[in-house]
Amino acid sequence: MTNDRGSQTILGVAATVFLLALTLVAASATQLNRQQVQVKVVADSLALDLADLLQYNAKQLAADPTFVPTSPIEVAPAELASLSDGNAGTASARLRAVQQVGLDQMAVTVCAPNRLAGAPIIGGLFRPVLGGEICARAQAQTVLP
Repeated sequence: MTNDRGSQTILGVAATVFLLALTLVAASATQLNRQQVQVKVVADSLALDLADLLQYNAKQLAADPTFVPTSPIEVAPAELASLSDGNAGTASARLRAVQQVGLDQMAVTVCAPNRLAGAPIIGGLFRPVLGGEICARAQAQTVLP
């Protein structure tokens, strides 16, 4: 009879480490997906708000030809800041691009830093270096009077 007790211990430890690593990967993927959704929601909201401003400007010009319209491109950074303030995941979001497409459409690209926190692995000896940005593009169209 051979002694397999040592082999079983090594196999058990290896299986435990593998399952722990798999759990950390799944948690990280979930957190990254949540961040992507948050940035997409902010980009969609900003595009819709700017498209609404286009519609407001058009209505005001129709009613009063001397009305000076507000430029959605100039308003975009302040609007993004107000949308991001209530959302901790996008608090430091920045406007990468804003463009008026035709008379009735706005396109925006919003980016936020990746806030994925690396979990300490192997007793804190190794901590993954994570960074980069998460970006989302959104486009909204309005109906002009």
